[in-house]
Order: sequence, then C-alpha cells, then structure tokens
Amino acid sequence: MREDISALAQQQHKLASDINGIETNIKITSVSINNTDKHIHDNFSELTTLKNDIIQLLERYAAGTFQSNAIAQIRASKPTLHPPDGKY
Repeated sequence: MREDISALAQQQHKLASDINGIETNIKITSVSINNTDKHIHDNFSELTTLKNDIIQLLERYAAGTFQSNAIAQIRASKPTLHPPDGKY
C-alpha cells in the first residue's frame, strides 16, 4: 500500500512539473508572439511612410506626359497596402 502511495506521489510530482513546464513554454511563446506582432506593426508603419514618400516623388514627375503604366499601377495600389487582417 505504501508503495502505491509513493508511486502516486511521484506521478503527481511529475505531472505538476510537466504542467509547470508547459505554463512556462506558453508564457515564452506569448512574449514571442507579442514581439512578432510589434515588429509587424513597426514594419508596416515604415512601409506606409516609404510608400507615401515614393508616391509624392512619383506625383511630382507624373504631372506631365511622363506618366507610365507603372505609375498608374502604383497609384491604384495606394490604398491596398495594409497589414494582414487589418490589425494595425
């Protein structure tokens, strides 16, 4: 009987240790996901700034007969640059 109780106590200790390890991994993964989300947000913010700067430059030179299909495509895509799922 004592051996059974001792074996159950060891199992309980191992399960508690496993649960603690899983909780730690969840916390680490959560921090990693949050950092990744921040990097995505920062990258899209920078891309938006660069896109706007490029469009301003293109608009200066596209005012005359020099407008090409590429410039028209860039202008048409202007509102479509946004992060996935529109989160940011």
